[in-house]
Amino acid sequence: MKKLHKFRIASLTHLEAGQLIKSNLADVVTASLNTTTDPLIHNYLALLTADTVQMDLALIQVKAQQETHNLEVLDMSRDASVRVLRMQLNIYSHSNIPAEVTAYSVLKIPFNAYKTIEKLNYEAENNAIDNFVAELAKPVYATALTTLNLGGLITRMKNDNTAFKALFSTRSITVAATANYDAKAIRKTMITNYEAYAIYVTSLTNATANLATNAYYLSLFNIIDNIRKYYSDMLARRGSNSSDAPVVVQP
Repeated sequence: MKKLHKFRIASLTHLEAGQLIKSNLADVVTASLNTTTDPLIHNYLALLTADTVQMDLALIQVKAQQETHNLEVLDMSRDASVRVLRMQLNIYSHSNIPAEVTAYSVLKIPFNAYKTIEKLNYEAENNAIDNFVAELAKPVYATALTTLNLGGLITRMKNDNTAFKALFSTRSITVAATANYDAKAIRKTMITNYEAYAIYVTSLTNATANLATNAYYLSLFNIIDNIRKYYSDMLARRGSNSSDAPVVVQP
């Protein structure tokens, strides 16, 4: 009697669970098995294919939500850098040292031109800070910046903007706002369908042991079992309590 490896699917991440199903689907294709030979097999594989599509969308949504949070954090950081630079300049508005008064007057012009950049939308602020940095890099402001020692704060603002733009330019494809994908619920359905599929294949593999059709079900069984073995070993290495010992899957 064929037995499947014991396998604690609950220990897998959502991404790993999705890959488990994708591996089963891909290996069936690689083995060139005719999925229409058994209508139930065909139906199970169709269900699992649909499940993986939904899981991918859910994971994209989760990633997009995390990236949105990270963007907000980076945006607050660069906004703070802009404000600190502005406040540092304003300190010198009360100076009684001629060189500092002159430097303040010179720099007040470009600072006034960019006085509200932290209130702009993401893309506009990206460009505004780049332009602000480029403006302050002009030779006409060099002496004033040195006098007021603002070079470090300008570099900080530039670096914070660069960090924001790096994530902003590589953010995930946005999932439509009207769609709401519950990764946990989708995973539950996907695993339920997978387990039903595994039980069915195991049962038919054992039931057809002495029949010509056994080769077909045995091929499917081996695909399922080899992948389970891979993930079982992976979890064992990770330090989970999963075991490689085989277990009978009851119909």
